[in-house]
Amino acid sequence: MTCTGCADKVVHALKSTSGVQKESVSVNFLMGRADLNFLPDLAHEDEIMEKLKRSTGFRVVILDSGDMKDAGLAKAWISVNSNSSGYRAIEDIDGIAKVKLLKTTRGRHLFEVAYDPTVIGIRDLLAGIGDRDPGTEAHIATIPSEEMLTADLEKSHMKLLGWKVVIAAALTIPVLILAWAPLHMPHSSAHIIQVFLATAVMATAYRIYQSAWGTILRGGAGGKRIDMDVLITVATGAAWAASLAILIISGRNRSSASESKPIEPFFETCCLLVTLILFGRWITAKVRMWALKRVVDVGEGEGLKDKNAPMAMLSIEGATPQAINPDSLQYGDVLIVEKGNLIPTDGVVVDGEAEVDESLLTGESKPAVMKAGSLVMAGGIVVTGSIRFRLTRLPHENTIAVIRRMVRSAGGEKPKIQEIADKVALYLTPAILGVATTVFLTWILVHGLSRGETWGKSAVIAITYAVATLAVSCPCAIGLVVPMVIAFTSRVGIRKCGLLLVNPKALEKGWNAKSVVFDKTGTLTTGKLNVVSAKCLLNGEWGDIDAEAEQIIRTLCKNVKHPVARALATKVGAGQEMSGLEVETIIGKGLQAISKNGTIKGGQPSWAAVGGESHPLVLEIVEQGLSVFAISIDHTLRAIFGLEDTIRPEARAMVAELRRREIEAYIFSGDHKGAVKKVATELGLSDENYRYGCSPDQKSAEIKSLQEASRGTVLFLGDGTNDAVALTQADVGFSFGDSTEVAVSASDIAVLSTSLNSILEFLDLCIRVKRCILAGFSWAIVWNLFAVLAAAGAFVKFRIEPQWAGLGELGSVLPVVLIAALVGIFWPQTSA
Repeated sequence: MTCTGCADKVVHALKSTSGVQKESVSVNFLMGRADLNFLPDLAHEDEIMEKLKRSTGFRVVILDSGDMKDAGLAKAWISVNSNSSGYRAIEDIDGIAKVKLLKTTRGRHLFEVAYDPTVIGIRDLLAGIGDRDPGTEAHIATIPSEEMLTADLEKSHMKLLGWKVVIAAALTIPVLILAWAPLHMPHSSAHIIQVFLATAVMATAYRIYQSAWGTILRGGAGGKRIDMDVLITVATGAAWAASLAILIISGRNRSSASESKPIEPFFETCCLLVTLILFGRWITAKVRMWALKRVVDVGEGEGLKDKNAPMAMLSIEGATPQAINPDSLQYGDVLIVEKGNLIPTDGVVVDGEAEVDESLLTGESKPAVMKAGSLVMAGGIVVTGSIRFRLTRLPHENTIAVIRRMVRSAGGEKPKIQEIADKVALYLTPAILGVATTVFLTWILVHGLSRGETWGKSAVIAITYAVATLAVSCPCAIGLVVPMVIAFTSRVGIRKCGLLLVNPKALEKGWNAKSVVFDKTGTLTTGKLNVVSAKCLLNGEWGDIDAEAEQIIRTLCKNVKHPVARALATKVGAGQEMSGLEVETIIGKGLQAISKNGTIKGGQPSWAAVGGESHPLVLEIVEQGLSVFAISIDHTLRAIFGLEDTIRPEARAMVAELRRREIEAYIFSGDHKGAVKKVATELGLSDENYRYGCSPDQKSAEIKSLQEASRGTVLFLGDGTNDAVALTQADVGFSFGDSTEVAVSASDIAVLSTSLNSILEFLDLCIRVKRCILAGFSWAIVWNLFAVLAAAGAFVKFRIEPQWAGLGELGSVLPVVLIAALVGIFWPQTSA
């Protein structure tokens, strides 16, 4: 695919296919991919692929497929050496959801296995196959990645296109010699040779004519678009047909002994047009491949690209660590990473200490210090020290895998400005046809009436102007501007700003930001709370924390990511927990569990116990500006904790910079008034610019009120599950830091960096995106206007001859790609 017109063809073809769910179809022409859901009872993936090939003429390969019910399952290719079919060795293993035989070669069966990695790991699965069928050998086969399949397809396409250019050029050169060189040979012989050579040259572009013919028959994308291929077909076809007609007519005139100077055919025009158009497409495809490789490789350092990079080192208790292929990792593995080595996947540090360079993911040049409890991301490189960490995400679901998926799908959502560009391109192509027709008629009249030429000769001259007009224009460049800028922005956002672009529409909305709303805990503050006050009620008296209270805290706060829960879990440390309790998270309130002693609640004092917010100990903690966490049993307070947080060091400067840019900063927090006011005062915010005690719905309602009152867009930064509603309500939602999966899924931008300066970098990035888009549009429009006027003969002393008009697409598209690449050039380093 080369333009939005191609994407529209694919969308129409897929939506018109029986069994395809129309609302699920998403096409990214820049990445050359389509995503869709279909009903297997009504259609098969092979049938859909064949229909798409026939409808569009594109080469199609299935990158990945699976049942939507298999979401959350891991997939592996397993090669089994078995005398039987192999199914007996795999099926019925606990955790296996689906087995599919891909092929059988020389006694080896290749299976695609979908399994639940939380039930069985891949190494345990392989061992289980051998145990069930003694003598059977099973090992993991490499699954071709989407990047690998796409690269192979692109290379094949480039090779084929390159050979077409070479063949077309080889056939065109003799035509040019016969047309332009003073050769001593009969005109009739030269013309006959030109006919055959020109026809052969035209045949090298048969894909273009095939696509154009399909567009004419089926009306483009559902009857709504005439694309570039139609313009090229009309231009080259008119030049070839006119030359052939001239040759036939001039032959008759010579046979009738006409004394008038014969009109010469111009086969060199259609030959040069086809050759230069194919060459232009080869060059632009090459540049596009270069651009996309830079975008898709985002998050990859040299270690990831090096095929000889060391494998992961698996820590085995009581034994020497052993090297292991990342494809063989499973939950529960503890890995060792030493100085200079790459972190293979996401996890949490168990022990050790190291400085880790995560600049490829967060954009921060300073290595981060990782120690017990720290979260590490795939792609980081250990600069000094060594760590042991427990895997929390398998390679197919880690940070880099998520980034790649986000980058690949970034073009699926169309910003409003892209929709406008598509409409312009939609009407511009038929407009060019109209202009070419007008040019043809105008030059016939000019030469026939004003200059006294014969009507035949006037028609030939007019055709050359019309052909040049059609061939030199490139409306598809207008539709290419926004997707190409967004593609480069995805790379710049991650590499230099630590921002993962989830929804490209956010860039457009960021142009007019007037308000930024922050959650407090974990966003404006570090989220690393310290418990500075702990009081527990035991035997009717308030005293220090006791063993039962510690058990309650361990039970409630286990595996909870909220900063308060983490701080409390750290305070009590490891130890005995209460058994048989199922903990439930009450969004915006706290944690709850049912025990034999009654209902246990932990969270806001007002929710944990009736009148809890008025308890003297709670009021004392509030007076100090600390956050409060209360535990109750059957609505009676059992423990009260005061927690202190630290404002991020860059927060004050960041708020001041927002104020300088005339952007209002707000704090909407679920914490009590004292804690919120303390932070607001330190940041220089007035009483009108913060809200306290907000539930998730109240945060959303407050943001909606801001949107109604604001002249521009409202941005929101949050990090927890309770922020998901507000993230969705805001014009642009940012999931910040170590956000929960719910927060990330509800956001438009995922902040990988730990610095609040990311919000300023996002605003700067939006400005650059706007400038690059406007520059790209300006070039595409100005070039098309200039080129069409020059080809149509509007300038007295300058004209683009029809034989050179084939360079028009190259002159239009190539600068658009280069302008898009400027979005990240000379990016300033922002101090954290």
